[in-house]
Amino acid sequence: MKLTLKGRNSVAGIAIIASGALGAMVVPAAGQEFPRSGVLLTFDISQRLETDSNLDLDETSPGSSTIATTRFNFGVQTDNGISRLDFGLGLAIRGFDVPTRTDSADFDNPDVRFAYTREGANAVFETRARYIRSDITFIRPLDDPLGDPDIPDLLADLDDLRGGGWREDRFFSTRLELGTSSLIGFTIDATYLDRRYEDVTSPDLFDNLRRSIDTETRFSVSPATDVFLRLGHERLNEFEAIPRKEQTTDLALGVRHEFSDVLRLEADVGRSWVREEIAGVVARENGIDGSFLLTHDLPTGDVGLSFVSDTDEDGTNSRLSVSRRFELPDGEFLGSIGVARGPHGETEAIGSVDYRQVLSVGTIGVSLDRDITFSDTDGDETLTEAALSYVFPINEVSSFGLGLSTSRLKNLDTGAREERSNIGLTYSYLLDDSWGLNVGYRHRLRDVGMGEAKSDVFFVTFSRHFDGTF
Repeated sequence: MKLTLKGRNSVAGIAIIASGALGAMVVPAAGQEFPRSGVLLTFDISQRLETDSNLDLDETSPGSSTIATTRFNFGVQTDNGISRLDFGLGLAIRGFDVPTRTDSADFDNPDVRFAYTREGANAVFETRARYIRSDITFIRPLDDPLGDPDIPDLLADLDDLRGGGWREDRFFSTRLELGTSSLIGFTIDATYLDRRYEDVTSPDLFDNLRRSIDTETRFSVSPATDVFLRLGHERLNEFEAIPRKEQTTDLALGVRHEFSDVLRLEADVGRSWVREEIAGVVARENGIDGSFLLTHDLPTGDVGLSFVSDTDEDGTNSRLSVSRRFELPDGEFLGSIGVARGPHGETEAIGSVDYRQVLSVGTIGVSLDRDITFSDTDGDETLTEAALSYVFPINEVSSFGLGLSTSRLKNLDTGAREERSNIGLTYSYLLDDSWGLNVGYRHRLRDVGMGEAKSDVFFVTFSRHFDGTF
């Protein structure tokens, strides 16, 4: 079951140059070996000063903003080879001069993270939880690029994250797998995603809540073949002015088979039932879903053929694509090309390219992606993104980075479009094993067909990392 927020889509340009502010760090530092018995403690502090000529990227800038942010992150980690526990706390203290704000300081980003994994001889248990509260005014300059691996698919539209107010996220997931080395196995996954807004000025931000549970029963019929039965259920509540509810139930029967050491197949077929309720009016959809992935290993990588058919509130969507991965000396290339078909027969080309290469004079990265979202409510929308990054090591303790990115969102039904571009320059200097310095500039551009919005950002960040074991 896919946890995707159906309807509204995000348009996030690929940000290549990071902001320099440290995120919650609950992992060993570079070169730090994790003790197999004991506790690893980490503490990170960063001080960032930035000025932004157009913080909200409005067509008419209200004036420049100056922001000073101090971030603290504390982490505890234990690992004895059987079980692993991660716990983290974070907080930001900020002073600012922003034309659209009457206050000048706040405490932001209280962040609590927890993760626990335990592996037995015939079972695996995992659980994760997180709570974070963020000031919407500073989400982008503080956390750029947008996105969070702990809270997937919860971002609202990038263009809606404007003005003031607070965003609060609660996330919990747990997974139990039994019979990992037996002929019969069982897996259950449960996820809870809760996003709430408070005192927001944007009318397009609203609370939403998602809960899902997925189960899989596996039967090993031979050393090379597994048969599985999947059952999943997801509930989505969107608390807009006109509330919306959606329930999706999936049932599928599938197989995993290894034809040889280099050829593998995973396929399933089943049915989905979708129930949508808006203002008391109920609509139902159902369809036959299925997927397959055929992968063939090659001396230089692998090639794959995939097909996915999925039913949502508008009907059944399908995608067919061919992929190729090359393992290069000091690099990797991944590419795919295919076609997507909507519930009403509309088709669009999709594809992606991702190339990374370590050169004698630095590291280069290139990416290109084209995708489409089918929606009867918002219209069919294509999103095309391209990015280029280059990091040049000046010496052992300093480097220079360049990043370029652009994205274009187009509504195929209305013709509306939105284009975003970014260029970033960053100089990084390692003062010693624990202290770091980042200085940079970023130019942002947004065009929705009614005039361009521009922003120039200058920033400097000092960061310090501490760790110890006992």
